[in-house]
Amino acid sequence: MKILPRVSSGIRYLSMMDPIYNWRIKKYKCPYCSGNFFIQLRKNIKTSDNCISDLGFSFRCLKCKANLTNTALIPVIKKHQDLFDVKTAWEMSTYGATLEYLEKNIKKVFSSEYYEGHESGSFLDGMLIQDVQKTSFKENQLDLITCNQVFEHVPNLSKAFFECYRILSKNGALIFSVPFFDIERTLNKAYFDDGEIKYIGDPEFHDSRIGGPFSAPVFWHISIKDIKERLSEIGFKSELIHIGPNNKSFSQVIYALKI
Repeated sequence: MKILPRVSSGIRYLSMMDPIYNWRIKKYKCPYCSGNFFIQLRKNIKTSDNCISDLGFSFRCLKCKANLTNTALIPVIKKHQDLFDVKTAWEMSTYGATLEYLEKNIKKVFSSEYYEGHESGSFLDGMLIQDVQKTSFKENQLDLITCNQVFEHVPNLSKAFFECYRILSKNGALIFSVPFFDIERTLNKAYFDDGEIKYIGDPEFHDSRIGGPFSAPVFWHISIKDIKERLSEIGFKSELIHIGPNNKSFSQVIYALKI
């Protein structure tokens, strides 16, 4: 993986934080490393376009560097492990505290990235490539799938959810977080037409560790009000879980069980 895109994204990330004199140390028990203190780099905000904005990447454990979303995902993963035997997992990234937790606590863990033009199951510089719309995993192969800020970038959202359902075993779980919007229905922001991306309204982009700043187009504004319905139509039994420090700021996690 090239270093320059990662550095560029890191610089842009810091530019979006509050001035250093506004940074704060918060006491909060990290569910990953049991550290007791987090650094808050930016105040919690709700954007004008109805995005439910949590502290996300701007709230990190001082001991293990896990961000708020990682610390929300890990307790839900632990909850699932308490209920079911989890031997095989797939994390849709190759870095972060969620992956570190999985690798320490689950026998077989796959980690991957998406890279346009490369087929699922192939490797790029030793990195496994997977497209969640059509993976190389077998039916019923996995006990757990986790990801953070992936599904808003997938052109065919329903196809991605169907694929996760296909490759999960019975009582397997899809546990994920995305930027949720306080809107009635999930909104399509872009689509492919003859191999080209067409945007509905103003184009939106997120950063990518592979492509750098503004390299990942946003295809969906995912509604917090219809996400469980969408997963239920596919066959999942799902719930929305809110977790955050002192119940003041939270990250939204979807826990979808294949029954």
